[in-house]
Amino acid sequence: MNPNKIHRLKHYREFFASIPDEQWCIDHYTVDGIAKCASGHLGTGGNNGVSDESSELNELLRPLVDCAHPRPGTPVDDVIVRINDDDWDEDDEDKIYYGLGKTPKERIIQAVELCLKMEAEPVVTSP
Repeated sequence: MNPNKIHRLKHYREFFASIPDEQWCIDHYTVDGIAKCASGHLGTGGNNGVSDESSELNELLRPLVDCAHPRPGTPVDDVIVRINDDDWDEDDEDKIYYGLGKTPKERIIQAVELCLKMEAEPVVTSP
């Protein structure tokens, strides 16, 4: 258990929960300057336009993607977008994150919740 990861995940859960439903979108960073995807809500920054918070959340959510879709060699460069848009691959009819919720807000919050549970569970090692 990593207390800092748990603290940061809780921060993101509260942040995203506070954003009204009508201010969310998919397939775009922002629509009309009002609706945004999860990355859009986190803002832009120095790393190729990606904010530090987006980079951090990508890394915090990466274990969920590795568990949910363990395809060898599959790029997971933007975990947030994959979950927000429920879109792993344009040719993939299997929407793997749909079980997290019907809206991008629901999917992101549930993904954060799952990572919180994964982080809080004790790791059992074999003798």
